[in-house]
Amino acid sequence: MAGYYSRGSCTTYAVLDSLCVKVSQSADGTWRADDSFGGPGCHSKQEWSPPKTRRIHAPSSGQPPKLSTVRMLSAGHVTVRSARDPEMAALNITQGTMFFAEGAAEASATGIILLVLGLALLVPGLLLSAPYVRRLVRGTAVLQARSKALKKDTLGPTDVFDNIL
Repeated sequence: MAGYYSRGSCTTYAVLDSLCVKVSQSADGTWRADDSFGGPGCHSKQEWSPPKTRRIHAPSSGQPPKLSTVRMLSAGHVTVRSARDPEMAALNITQGTMFFAEGAAEASATGIILLVLGLALLVPGLLLSAPYVRRLVRGTAVLQARSKALKKDTLGPTDVFDNIL
């Protein structure tokens, strides 16, 4: 975990990467942290928690990290946002993804998958039924020819079914 191990314990360090708070104005005109959508933070992916921390490597000497090392990480950004910001509502609606067509995209992908699967299952059925269809067509043609001949009295009643198969 990028810590320093000494005397049976591991010491790890984390730096405050960013702090984002959403605020709203109350009726008396004061600004306060707004915990709508589940907390005072700005992102639902962080469960609306304001601070975002990042683990940093502990120095091999066992001393705390130097301030110059922390500053090189460009950490420590502070953001204050209005709770009425439309982006806050959009982040809440989309659970932080900002992708609004997720349900439609999922339904479309499911439909395409089912169509491809249905076509794949239809091919073996068509191939296996081809001999039966061919025999049915041939039998129908033979029966029609025999019935015409029977109407003309050229065949006997027992000759009608001889060449069906």
